[in-house]
Amino acid sequence: MCKRTFFKLSIIFGAFLFLSCGKDPKPQDSPRSQESTKSEIAQIEQEVLASFKKYQESLNKGDLNTVASYFSNDPRFYWVENGIMAYPSGAAARKRIKDLYPVFKKITFISSDQKVTPINRSLAMLYVQYTQLLVLPTDQEIEIKGTMTILMKKKETNWEFVIGHSSGKNQNTKAPNQ
Repeated sequence: MCKRTFFKLSIIFGAFLFLSCGKDPKPQDSPRSQESTKSEIAQIEQEVLASFKKYQESLNKGDLNTVASYFSNDPRFYWVENGIMAYPSGAAARKRIKDLYPVFKKITFISSDQKVTPINRSLAMLYVQYTQLLVLPTDQEIEIKGTMTILMKKKETNWEFVIGHSSGKNQNTKAPNQ
């Protein structure tokens, strides 16, 4: 009788241990950690949007050195435009910006419908709809409307572009004095 009682108690105790020692609650499952996570997500979103705003302002001011600094030296960098590999490296993108953009008399880049999706604390995806107005020295205007998706990586003081894709269409081309 004593062996049976011991056996039953062992099974009950074993079941209790199995059930109580299963999966520990993850720290992020607690309400306090969820708030922390929400706070971290909001901070990443704000940082990415602020960084992209600075990029946009630099582009509109013609500050090509700042614009070029957003294109990463990361060896994984590439940028696709309208489905074609446009820049296989950050260096290629920076060179193109410095070669091409001085051709324009004025550049106006307006973004809208921005959406940030944090991946972790140092990577985030940014989706942007944009309208870009390029004015040639002849005052001819080219308007491009499109979208971008950009994988951004956090650096010490800024977020930079690691992988990007932009698709756009020339919406209007206006000759001077029209």
